[in-house]
Amino acid sequence: MALTDSTRKIEYAAYKGEDIIGVGTIDELAKTTGFTKQTLKFSATPTARKRDKGNKLVLYKIEDE
Repeated sequence: MALTDSTRKIEYAAYKGEDIIGVGTIDELAKTTGFTKQTLKFSATPTARKRDKGNKLVLYKIEDE
């Protein structure tokens, strides 16, 4: 069985500008922020980070140590 994003439970930190707006999985962030899962998934990509001028939603994966 292959692990999918929903079974791995990858956690992200969501930022809008310099403000943190939440921490959690894509599903958790969708519930707490009101953004769609599709928007949140795009916001975690390098392309979204390149387009950010300091006021867009961006997600950073939280790595286990």
